[in-house]
Amino acid sequence: MIELGVITSIIIAVSQGLKEIDFNKKLIPIVNVLLGISLCMIFENAGLKESALNGIIVGLTASGLYSSAKNVKQFIKEDDHHG
Repeated sequence: MIELGVITSIIIAVSQGLKEIDFNKKLIPIVNVLLGISLCMIFENAGLKESALNGIIVGLTASGLYSSAKNVKQFIKEDDHHG
């Protein structure tokens, strides 16, 4: 089993890499949560619900809860104005 701190570090590294290739920064929190859920389900010896919850927590921790909500909300508003 990989510790949650290691999974968080992996997610942070991936998100920094995405920033370097000009990936839309407002979508990185969503990627972090999905990656967190996936990695926790793969590497944890826990049930489905516990692994999913840990993945959400790890993904939000990697991105910072406040900035994540702010960026996603801003992206949705921009998308509504362009669509």
